[in-house]
Amino acid sequence: MREFLVYSAGSPTNRGCWAITKETLRILKDEFDGCRCEMVALDADWYREVMPGVTFVPQKPRMMTPDWLHKRVMRALGRHEDADAIDCRQFIRRPERFDAIVLMAADIYSEDYGGVPSYLYAVGDACRNTSLPMMLWAVSVGPFSDAETERRMAAEMNSMDMILARETVTLEYLQQIGVTTEIRLTADPAFLLEPQEPTAVTERMDLRQPYVGLNISPLMFNNPRRRQLPPEELAATLGEFVDHIAGTSGTRVVLVPHVVGRSGVDGDYRALERVREHASDPDALTLVPGTLSPNEYKWIIGRSEVFIGARTHTQIAALSSGVPTMALTYSPKGVGISRDMLGHEDYVLRMADVEGGGLRETFDQLWARREDDRNTLAERVPVMKERARENGQHLRDLLE
Repeated sequence: MREFLVYSAGSPTNRGCWAITKETLRILKDEFDGCRCEMVALDADWYREVMPGVTFVPQKPRMMTPDWLHKRVMRALGRHEDADAIDCRQFIRRPERFDAIVLMAADIYSEDYGGVPSYLYAVGDACRNTSLPMMLWAVSVGPFSDAETERRMAAEMNSMDMILARETVTLEYLQQIGVTTEIRLTADPAFLLEPQEPTAVTERMDLRQPYVGLNISPLMFNNPRRRQLPPEELAATLGEFVDHIAGTSGTRVVLVPHVVGRSGVDGDYRALERVREHASDPDALTLVPGTLSPNEYKWIIGRSEVFIGARTHTQIAALSSGVPTMALTYSPKGVGISRDMLGHEDYVLRMADVEGGGLRETFDQLWARREDDRNTLAERVPVMKERARENGQHLRDLLE
C-alpha cells in the first residue's frame, strides 16, 4: 500500500485551500487504491472537523509545548531559519513510512502575500533530507521581483523531482528562469470539486432568479504594493461598479465570500460588506453567509450568469462550472487560468486597471460575449478536468 506525506499550504479559512486538499486526497485515492495520506495542514483541528477520517497533522508546534517554546527563543534571537526548521521537525517524523512527499503549495512560491515566505526554504531542506521523491503539486510560481530571489527559487525548483504547473504562465516562467526539472502542464484539483446546494441558505435567500456573482478580497485594500487608491476610494469605486453591474445586466448582484474565518464575518465577508455600503441601494444586494463549504460556494457561483472574482478559486469555481468570468487579479495566476480556459486575457484586470476605470468596460465586454464564452467553456472544462485527474498519474510516473 502506497503512503504519502502531503504538505498543504493553507487553512480551511481559505475555501480554495480546502477544495485543493479535498480533491487532492480524492485524486490520490482514485489513482492509488487503498493508499494512505498524512496531510500536513494549518489549522489541522478544523480540517479534522470538516474532513473526518483523514489524518491531519499540524504544520507548527502546539502552544506551550517544548518545540513551541524553543521556536519562540529562536525567533527572539533572530535565528529565523532555525525557528522554521523546528516547524519542519513537527511534521516530518519517521519519513521511512512514506513513498513520496507531495508539496501542495498552490501559490505560496510567489510574492503575492508580501514576499516569499522564508519557511519554504526550511520545508524544502527538510524534505530533501528524507531522500524521498518530491513533487510540487499543481502550483503557480512567481514572478519574483529581484534576480537573487529568482536565482534562489530556480535552485529550489531544480531540487524537486517533478513540478506540476497548473497554468501556462507558470510553465513558461519556470522555463524562462532556468528550471530544468521536468515540468508538466496540469490543472488545479479544484476543477473537480462537486457543487452542493446550501439548503439552509436557499431556503431564506432567493438564488433561483438570474444574478451576477461578485467576490472581493481584502488584499485589494490592505496591501499598498497592490493598490494606488486609498481604501475608501477603492471601496467607493467598487460600489459604483456594483451599481453598473445591476444596471447593465438587469439582475441582482450576489456577493460571495471565499476566504473567511470560523466567525464567518471577517476576511472576504467584511470586504464585501464594505463594498455594499458604497452601493446606491445596499439592500438590493445579496451577501451570502461566510460559513459555507467550498462545495456550497461553488453551487452559488456556478448558477451565476457571469462571475467577477478576486480570489483564484472563485474564478476556478466559476470557470469549471461553465460561467464566463472576469478576474480582478493581483497575481499572474489569474492570467494563466483565464488564458487556458478562454484562450484570451480580455477579462483579466490587474489592480492598476481596476483603479484606472477599466471595470465597467471589461464587464460590458464580458456581458455582451457571455453566450460565446459559455460555448468555449463547454469545450474547455472537460479538458481541464481531465488534466486535474492526471495529477495522480503524474505521481505514479514519478514513482515508476
